[in-house]
Amino acid sequence: MAKGYNQEEGIDYGETFTPIARLEVVRLLLALACMSGLKLFQKDVKSSFLNGLINEEVYVEQPSGFEDHQHPNHVYKLKKALYGFKQPPRQWYERLNNSLLSNGYERRMIDKTLFIKKSNSEIILVQIYVDDIIFCATKDNLCEEFVAAMQGEFEMSMMGELSFFLGLQVKKSKDGIFLCQSKYCKEILKKFEMESCKEANTPMPSSCYIDADMAGKEVGQTENRGLIGFLLYLTASRPDIMFAVCLCERFQANPSAINLTKNHIQHSRTKHIEIRHHFIRDHVNNGDCEMKFIETRLQLTDIFTKSLQKNMFFFLRNELGILDSQTLS
Repeated sequence: MAKGYNQEEGIDYGETFTPIARLEVVRLLLALACMSGLKLFQKDVKSSFLNGLINEEVYVEQPSGFEDHQHPNHVYKLKKALYGFKQPPRQWYERLNNSLLSNGYERRMIDKTLFIKKSNSEIILVQIYVDDIIFCATKDNLCEEFVAAMQGEFEMSMMGELSFFLGLQVKKSKDGIFLCQSKYCKEILKKFEMESCKEANTPMPSSCYIDADMAGKEVGQTENRGLIGFLLYLTASRPDIMFAVCLCERFQANPSAINLTKNHIQHSRTKHIEIRHHFIRDHVNNGDCEMKFIETRLQLTDIFTKSLQKNMFFFLRNELGILDSQTLS
């Protein structure tokens, strides 16, 4: 890769997809740890992509300074991945997955990066995100066994209790576990040169109406989509800005959605629509959830679906449990 060579799909590599932890699962893990009073720890795998064993036959020239003078025309057959290869993310996950399964862990069906191991009435949960691992257990000895097993096979560094993960700052206090993205916010403002912009009380006034300005100046699609993407990730800890971000997102491109209502031809992009109509009803019938009437002023989802007056916006935001990170002790 350092010499500028490229791999060819079907020859040097096949499948490159690798599972990635879902942010909502990470939030659920943090909530579970908070409710159960468990300590969350974090480990980092050193040179994780170099731990993947590649399945394809890949050959490289003898690198400069490491030539075999008895066989100068020979090439090396790789057993492990190199930086710049297409395979490392997937192969690293496969090796880590096999290691955990061989140590008695079970992989969850909904999120393939969440592993659980039960020992009598005790349990340990392990969440993987590429080379970052967070874990918690009901007994300290389970954490110690996990650390020993992993360090016996991979070179890892123990980072102590969880404090920063996937852009989320994690702060634990006697009142619970708090999440914020203040560092991430500052990076967004700096990246898009908005550090000197004026603040607003709410993300969007209730009387605001947005429509496409056909005579206006076009904005850069790449920059606009990048900004929307950053803000969407920010909603992990700031769901109160969800409506404003999603409203702006509607105008970043011209969707094919209206035409789908006029064209009744079924294909792979429309076959799932009918299922949604039965999703909630099926879960109600199975007893998984219950439908109840909620009076208007307590409709927390209003903050996700409409722009609100200042007092109602602040009320609903407080009901969601969103606090000022500066006031936390």
